[in-house]
Amino acid sequence: NVTDMQAMFLRCSRLANIDVTNFKTENVARMNQVFMECSNLTTLDLSSFTVNKVIQISRMFYGCTDLNIIYVGREWTTNSTPDDEYMFAGCTSLVGGRGTAYDANHVRMAYARIDQGPESAAPGYFTPKNGYGVDVTFDELVLTVGGSISLPEALEYVGGRAKVAKTIAAV
Repeated sequence: NVTDMQAMFLRCSRLANIDVTNFKTENVARMNQVFMECSNLTTLDLSSFTVNKVIQISRMFYGCTDLNIIYVGREWTTNSTPDDEYMFAGCTSLVGGRGTAYDANHVRMAYARIDQGPESAAPGYFTPKNGYGVDVTFDELVLTVGGSISLPEALEYVGGRAKVAKTIAAV
């Protein structure tokens, strides 16, 4: 029945990995500064988090300079989060599941959503997991697919067939 996770891992700068997939967060109201300045974290799996009661989420990932991927479940939604300042500030390595890269002008809750792509109407910094049953990444020459998804869907998920072909041709 935890209701407050504020500053739980604040300034754990040597923390490189953490498994929070068994955390029960359905009653949590305060998640501000949870991972603030955990500068060595590269990946977070928050797919089990329920955040619909969260009202304070400011600086949750602030200063996580090496954080590249944040996985969330389909249910990552908040009803009201008035305190969302600097949620992603300084997350310079962060990239959403469809390629939306960190932008210092977008560090508030508006980008705390599953990425639909940088050119879409709904860019975000999160990558879907569990709720979608799919995990797709593309790194230069390797397309990695986890879950039940067709190849055309996987290609679309990482930016489309043309983008993948262009990237491979350039190598």
